[in-house]
Amino acid sequence: MNLIRSFLDNDSVFGKLMTRCGILIGANLMFILFCIPVVTIGTSCSALYYTMMKTLRGEDELNPFATFWKSFRENWKQTVPIWMALLILAVFLRLELFWCSQFTGLIAMFRYGIMAILVLELILAIYIFPVIAAFEANWKQQIINAIYFAFGNPLHLLQIVFFHVAPVILTYVFFQYLPLFAFIWTVVGFSSIAMFSSSLMLKQFTPFLPADETCSHKDFHGDEVFYDDAFL
Repeated sequence: MNLIRSFLDNDSVFGKLMTRCGILIGANLMFILFCIPVVTIGTSCSALYYTMMKTLRGEDELNPFATFWKSFRENWKQTVPIWMALLILAVFLRLELFWCSQFTGLIAMFRYGIMAILVLELILAIYIFPVIAAFEANWKQQIINAIYFAFGNPLHLLQIVFFHVAPVILTYVFFQYLPLFAFIWTVVGFSSIAMFSSSLMLKQFTPFLPADETCSHKDFHGDEVFYDDAFL
């Protein structure tokens, strides 16, 4: 009986694993729900990363729903304009790419430049919302910070981009398994990507974050631990 209790205890390996799975599932469901309006996808992404980073920094017993909502509520004013700008730019570049593909010669060569811009935008989109989740600054400085962290460690950048892109490609290539992929994406797909990416990003973020792992949201996201000119 004691063996069963110790096995099911929250501090046991099994208990910690189940707690982590519960956080992943809860945060993933919140992310999907709050992405429905489309304009809040960036805010949802930031809130998802905030929840994952708080978990990795030693708060396994946090409430994923409350933590997600807290970050969502505090960051939506900054993340919505940034997300909409990225979305509009992506649509514009995609249209330009289609237009260039209709021609041959010099005009057709422009598509390579457009593809390069799309790749850079993808990298920025991957990093900007985790940066907003971790630090507080104006939108211009957040973009600078995102670029700094993205290209500050090329190996991490390649791993993070691969982990974002590969699952999408697999879902598209093995379309016959769409029900299985849909189940995975719905349960833990997005939060697993965020958890993996957060584990790498935090290695770069940690020197600029407070040492106390039980810090409050203000400590984790406040001006007193990060300044606009930190990377200048």
